[in-house]
Amino acid sequence: MRSKGSRGLHVITQTVEDLQQAHLYVLNNSNEVFPYILRHEGLVKENNPKISKNKVLKKHNKTFLE
Repeated sequence: MRSKGSRGLHVITQTVEDLQQAHLYVLNNSNEVFPYILRHEGLVKENNPKISKNKVLKKHNKTFLE
């Protein structure tokens, strides 16, 4: 029996942004992380009291991994 080896194999490298988006998705769907998400969203709102809920969520998603 012959093996094909790795000829014709295409390696796809993820960008840092793709990996961060996947990480954020996993965290946002983990029950253990939920209290931290709520706290972070609260801090974002507290520090930016005049922005809308939509902008709070966008800012949360942008800064939560930090």
